[in-house]
Amino acid sequence: MSASSASSQRGLAVAATAALAASLVACSSGQNAGSEASLPSYNPSANPSASAGPSGAPVSTGASSAASGDSSAATATITAEELSQPDIEYTVTGIPEDLSAEQVEVLKAYVTYDARTWQGAREVSGIESIEPLMTGTVLDNYRSFYSELQSSGTHYEGSYTAEVLSVDVAQGGDEATVQTCSDYTRMKRVDETGQEVQRTDGSTYELDQIVMSNVGGKWIVLSIDGGSVETC
Repeated sequence: MSASSASSQRGLAVAATAALAASLVACSSGQNAGSEASLPSYNPSANPSASAGPSGAPVSTGASSAASGDSSAATATITAEELSQPDIEYTVTGIPEDLSAEQVEVLKAYVTYDARTWQGAREVSGIESIEPLMTGTVLDNYRSFYSELQSSGTHYEGSYTAEVLSVDVAQGGDEATVQTCSDYTRMKRVDETGQEVQRTDGSTYELDQIVMSNVGGKWIVLSIDGGSVETC
């Protein structure tokens, strides 16, 4: 999330910067900030030319046994529902169609980052497992944002929803771009007594472009650029 009372992934990381003055952030995984995310696994060797369903429907990658003649042909399927984290009220409302296995890998890495940073803002119980998911200014901003939450004794409550609009992997496979639209209308920043903290930003939706880098075989968030929109 954003550094405002309703920003996005960007807010969570960039939130650090804006967040110090504003109030939101987002993202983490459906587990403890200190635990590993449990997103469905997939086979990276799956054929990238598989078919996919509408945004909320399963996205399947890999050759079918009928097409390949091999009943053990590897396939990978992912849905918006599987990517959601009900225990931390993090919901993915839609994902692109026709994703390759590589794109699915990027999608899952982004959602892990988004969900865990949101969880970190909710629980404020440590960011050791969150830090490896980002780098550069994004990491610096999130650290600042998180420190501000700790020092002020505040955290976030409510629910956070995001729609992944596109996932594009650059030629060479070292960089990818993810476009998202996040809804912050159902979250708020509160103090230790549960009293809502004054919001300094009126935005409730944010359209972001996230650049991810493949470092040592793992996709991490490199930069985030975006801004407020009227609706997703």
